[in-house]
Amino acid sequence: MEKEKKEKRGNKLWGIEPGVTAWLDSEAETANDWLVDKLMYKNTICILDGLGASGKSYLALQLAVSIAAGLPFLGVLPVQKGRVLFLNAEDPDNISHTRFRAICKNYLSTNSIDEKKLYEAVKNITYVSMTSADVISILLDEKLQPNSTYIELAQFCRAWKPDLIILDPLIEFIADENKSTYAKQFYSALRRLNTTILILHHNSKNGINGEGEDRTKARGSSVFVENARTRMMLKNGQLIVEKNNYYRPFSIDLEFEGGMWYASKINTEKAIEEQPKPKRKPIRFIKT
Repeated sequence: MEKEKKEKRGNKLWGIEPGVTAWLDSEAETANDWLVDKLMYKNTICILDGLGASGKSYLALQLAVSIAAGLPFLGVLPVQKGRVLFLNAEDPDNISHTRFRAICKNYLSTNSIDEKKLYEAVKNITYVSMTSADVISILLDEKLQPNSTYIELAQFCRAWKPDLIILDPLIEFIADENKSTYAKQFYSALRRLNTTILILHHNSKNGINGEGEDRTKARGSSVFVENARTRMMLKNGQLIVEKNNYYRPFSIDLEFEGGMWYASKINTEKAIEEQPKPKRKPIRFIKT
C-alpha cells in the first residue's frame, strides 16, 4: 500500500497530473481577461514609468477610482469593476486626498455616476499611506525572503482579494533597484499575491530625453521592464504603451481637465478595436 502511494505521488509534479489533454477537451477561459481593455491583463505585473512630477501617481489614483466604479479608464478603455489596494510610500495623505476628491467630483459633474453609486464604489478602494501608517515599505529582507510587511500584505490579499495592487513608487518597496537578483525575487514575490500589480517607477533623466533605445530606459535593473507584461510610459502628456505581451503597442494623447486625465487621441490606428481576422473553418476536438 505504501509503495502504491509513493508511486502515485511520483506521477505528479507539485500535484499536477502529466498531460494536457484537458486543453483539447475545452476552450480556454478567455472572456473578461483584461482588467483594463487592451492595456492591463489580469494577474500580470505591469509597470508605469516616467520622470518625477510627470503625473504618474495622479493617473494611478484615477485608474483606482475607474476600476472601483467600473467606469472606462481615460473615458475610452473599458475596465472590469473590482477592488483596488493602493500602497503609496511617497505622497502625504493630504495630497492624495485632494486628488481623489477632484477625480470623484469630475465623475459626478459629468454624470458618469450618481453620488449613491459613487459612495458604494469607493468602498472597493483600500488606500494606505506607508509613511503615515509607520510601516516599513520594503517587502523582502536582506536574504530576499518575505518580511513582516510582505506577510501582512499577503494575508490581507487572501482575505480581501483585491483585483489590482498599485505600488507607488518601486524604489520604496525594494532594497536595491539596480540588482537583477533583487528584481527577480521581488517579481516572484509579487506573483504569489495572485492578482494584477501596477508598479510606478521612475525613468532615468538620460533615458526619457534620449533617442533610440536610450529613449525608453527606466532606472535600475532592466528586469523590471523585461519581466513586466505591460510597460507604459507617461511622457509629455502622452501615455505610451511601449510594450504589451498580449496586444500591440499604442499611445494615447492626454488632456487634463477638471481634475482628471482624458484621452484626446489614440495614435495607433485601430489600437482599441480588434483587427479583422481571416475566416477559417472551425475545428472541434472530439474525445476518443
